[in-house]
Amino acid sequence: MDGTIDGALIPFEVFSSIGLEGLAGHSIEGADGSRFGTSVFLFLMNQNQFNALPADLQQIINNNIGLDLVKEMGLAWDDLEVPGRQVQYGNLTKISVDQIYEFEAISQQVVQRWVKNVAAQGIDGQELVDVARKYVARYSRIITTLD
Repeated sequence: MDGTIDGALIPFEVFSSIGLEGLAGHSIEGADGSRFGTSVFLFLMNQNQFNALPADLQQIINNNIGLDLVKEMGLAWDDLEVPGRQVQYGNLTKISVDQIYEFEAISQQVVQRWVKNVAAQGIDGQELVDVARKYVARYSRIITTLD
């Protein structure tokens, strides 16, 4: 199976479950443990379905969502990463912030292509990117952002 995959951007959490132990020769992360990309988790419910719930259930949901839940889920996600990261530990390369910036500069070309593609559909992709980056920077420990 050598040469099957040149590169992939996946969390360590799924590493073993999709059988990458024998396929991935190297994994890369920032010197501080930061990664390329950000995963987004959503707790969503159709407004009509929420409105159809009894008031006591609506109150339970409203009382239990917020920053505390976000922090709890973030810590749970970090814990899920441990086994896959341990599998790759001997093949883990740490790169500097400067090297991460080099990768981001290249990936910016992909972002701009997406912005252009969605603009053709009448969507302000740059605004979506800017808002997403704002929240990623606020709520994560990512060490890099392009201005």
